[in-house]
Amino acid sequence: MLRILPVATAAAIVIAAGIVHGFWTDRWGVTEAVAAAAASLDRVPRSIGDWQAESLDGDQTGAPELAGQLYLRYVNRKTRDSVSIALVCGRPGPVCIHTPDVCYAGSGHTLGKITLQEVKLDKSTAHLFTMEAKKEQAAEQTRVRIFWCWFDGSS
Repeated sequence: MLRILPVATAAAIVIAAGIVHGFWTDRWGVTEAVAAAAASLDRVPRSIGDWQAESLDGDQTGAPELAGQLYLRYVNRKTRDSVSIALVCGRPGPVCIHTPDVCYAGSGHTLGKITLQEVKLDKSTAHLFTMEAKKEQAAEQTRVRIFWCWFDGSS
């Protein structure tokens, strides 16, 4: 009987730690901050100066762990240059495991070196990862510059 007590105590500690960690990391639900971030995707402007947004077909059903997602392509009306954006909101685990370097490599792109860029904003500095991705097919070559970053809602 005395041998069971240490095993039962250890099991209770492990289970309690798992439950605490699950609530701490929001393993079983979406926090208010994530829900608010997902709701704010509707406020992303569709027109910025000469740039007009058009919706892109993103996989809206393939990632149930995402609280929100938005895929847009901005086209400059004068120059016809374009910039595509993908914004996703969700718990850190599901969001951060699918980085652009994994995604683009998986779709057949050859990747360049990943570097860190600083972008000065009004009151802060944003740190963005960037890389170049290239995909060659029989009759064409696609070359894109990709920027990505993470934001946890803190200042």
